[in-house]
Amino acid sequence: MSPVLTLRELEAWSRPGVSLAVLGHPIRHSISPPMHNAALADLARTDARFADWEYFRFEVPAADLSAALRLLHAKRFRGVNLTVPHKVLAFDQVAAVAPAARPVGAVNTLLWTDAGWHGHNTDGYGLAAALQATLACDLRGAHVILLRQLLPWRNNMIDLASAWPYVKFVACERLKHNKTPRHVSQFGEAI
Repeated sequence: MSPVLTLRELEAWSRPGVSLAVLGHPIRHSISPPMHNAALADLARTDARFADWEYFRFEVPAADLSAALRLLHAKRFRGVNLTVPHKVLAFDQVAAVAPAARPVGAVNTLLWTDAGWHGHNTDGYGLAAALQATLACDLRGAHVILLRQLLPWRNNMIDLASAWPYVKFVACERLKHNKTPRHVSQFGEAI
């Protein structure tokens, strides 16, 4: 697994080539670097432009996000992915926000531009594509329930509702731990 880097390593950054990163707190669990680096290596086999691209992970506490974004931009990182807790925090810190990310109020993908970071949100799109591919069915008119306790899933709800306006989405922030058939049935009746 790739090393977990910090703001200290970023301050001393001098790597030639194209750098990409994921920021989070915590970030040690992230499999993004090996996944993206494998894809970049595969691209480099047929396109030499990707030969010097590499994806890194940085442990960045929320209080250090602004400094990290400034440094990443100054060091010319081509793109940055954000995970918890940075998606919402970065929304007001980028130079531009893609129209699809505005209703979500969060960005998870940043693209380097001369003017500053351009923020996008790909969470809902990714979930929508995975649901469509996995279920292999037309969801028009379907009732979809997302059960999740973590805040980032509100992004998915907004994105999914935008992508599929013909589907009714219900979010459940908390389910009781008692999931007997009777309780599940009561939950179903409640929604």
